[in-house]
This record gives sequence, C-alpha cells and structure tokens, in this order.
Amino acid sequence: MLAGDAAHWTDAELIGAAEDFAGLGCVAVARRYQFAQGPEAVLVLQVALPILTSIVGTAAYEALKKLWRKHPTTVLHLHVDDDGREVVAHLETTDPSGLDAAVRSIESALQSRPDVLFWDGKRWQRIR
Repeated sequence: MLAGDAAHWTDAELIGAAEDFAGLGCVAVARRYQFAQGPEAVLVLQVALPILTSIVGTAAYEALKKLWRKHPTTVLHLHVDDDGREVVAHLETTDPSGLDAAVRSIESALQSRPDVLFWDGKRWQRIR
C-alpha cells in the first residue's frame, strides 16, 4: 500500500507511483489527511521485507524517489512485514539519496527484532 498526504500529492502523482510498483504485485493507493496548519509531507509504504529490499534500482524505487522532489522535508513511514511481524520504520529527509542507504541497510537493522526504527541520517536506530 502507498499512501500520501493529500495536501502534498495529487491523486495522479500517487497513482502514477503505484503503477510503477504494480510489477511487484497488487498496490493499493490511499490519501492521508492531517489536520494541521502546515502538515508534513508524509508518505506511508506498507510492504513485505523481500519486496522492499529488492526495489532498489527498479522503476518502483525511482517512482518513490520522484515524490521527494517537490517537498522540502519528506517523512516516510515504512510498515515492513518481516515474516509475519510488522516493524514501523521512520525516515525523515530532504534528500531522496538518503533513501538509498536506508533501504539497503534495513534488513541488517531488522536482525535485532525491533518494533520501531528511526533513520538518523546514517543508520537505523532501534526505538523499541
């Protein structure tokens, strides 16, 4: 599932990104609504770990990175299914290249069986 904040992304942008994910399986698209004066640009991606770690360099990955261009700070909430266990990973960055290192290293971060991870710009930190 791919969801984006309605204040920052149009339906067409989210659907376009989801179409690039379609090669990986069925993708649901949703709008997020935040009731704040200046809502953050939040994307939510719910995905199984094997799919997440295999998207680097694919059209789906490029589509996800394109969503970063319009926004000064983008927050990505990854809901990762790690063999039946859901892990929430939080990444906040102004630079989509930070996504590369985060996605490439998430599998090793999951070795400690965390429930919540936070990307500090260099590595995943276990929150709990």
